[in-house]
Amino acid sequence: FELPNPPAPASSVQTGQVDRVDSTPTPDGADATPAPPLPDTPPPAAAVDADTGRVQVFVRAGGSNAALKANIYIQQPNGVHVAKGSYADNVEFTLQPGRYRITAKTKGKQDVVRDINLVAGQVQQQIIVMESLAAQTPNRPAPPPEGTLNLVLRSPPGAAEGRGRFVVTDSEGQRVARVGGVANAQIKLEPGSYDVMAVYRQRRITKRVTIAQGQARSLDFQVSEFEGLPPQTPARQPAGQPSQQQAVQPAQPVPQPPPPGGVLQLIAVNGVDQQPLPVSFSVVTLNGQLLRSFDGVAFAELSLAPQEVLVNIDYRGMHGQERIRVTPGDPTVFTFTITPNNMANPVGQQPQPPQSLEGLLMDRLQQELQRQMR
Repeated sequence: FELPNPPAPASSVQTGQVDRVDSTPTPDGADATPAPPLPDTPPPAAAVDADTGRVQVFVRAGGSNAALKANIYIQQPNGVHVAKGSYADNVEFTLQPGRYRITAKTKGKQDVVRDINLVAGQVQQQIIVMESLAAQTPNRPAPPPEGTLNLVLRSPPGAAEGRGRFVVTDSEGQRVARVGGVANAQIKLEPGSYDVMAVYRQRRITKRVTIAQGQARSLDFQVSEFEGLPPQTPARQPAGQPSQQQAVQPAQPVPQPPPPGGVLQLIAVNGVDQQPLPVSFSVVTLNGQLLRSFDGVAFAELSLAPQEVLVNIDYRGMHGQERIRVTPGDPTVFTFTITPNNMANPVGQQPQPPQSLEGLLMDRLQQELQRQMR
């Protein structure tokens, strides 16, 4: 890029009004007008005092190289404003020797900041080219659209619908979704690879799936796939019992484990056929603070500190509430038995010994078979 030369006759150079200012005003706007060609030889400079220097600033529009009116500000390195040129395409400043910062501002253009060093007796020319804001702003791509994952727990033809639990983790092992007490579920996911674990009657199967942008994928788990698999229950180490490594090295200091938290498991079943019943749960503290809410589920699980909570249950516009004490250690399981004529006051069974949802469903199925055999 070749820098244009200053105007030929000294009388054709517009000398902006130089004022002392305390702050930088907002630019007034700008209109680009064609600039006349600059001559090859500079105009005869006026005499410069030996103790000062002069700075001539010319403003041009990027691309067209047209003269551009702007506000020009002169500052010392410490930020103190020294002088300004108001809404001009060229302006001259007489300054003491030293370092200065030149700032050009105008509407619709990117600000230009330049540092200079002025020597006594010097006439210095600065040509500032200002680009449009649109040219400086990069185009940011829109975030990729999410994909849809449809999960199905498929029962054999003619068999009762099986319900289980689905847990989805990303490629780093972080859990991103969990649904329980359902035979199918739909989850929105960002593009990527995921591991989906299906749990049915305490038996687990994991499959991997890749979701592309805006893609809908279906992942089926056949109930027959779980047959023959051994049940898997998480092993719990008794509280206060040291591990084998701690027993081998008794001299090694053992950090005290944090106090155990509590786990609340909520189950809703139909009082007529004892089948899981999708409802809405909300768990709040005694002072009314909402801890967690669940919609359209027959099973819900929440980790929280041991305390008393209020559990609200909603089913088709009917409501009920139970006060439950969550204890540390093993999960606190609470089952709501709901009948159509008794929903205003659903029957809540007292907290039960820890049992998984799959075990409860198995018990319900056995009860149903016994009733049919009668």
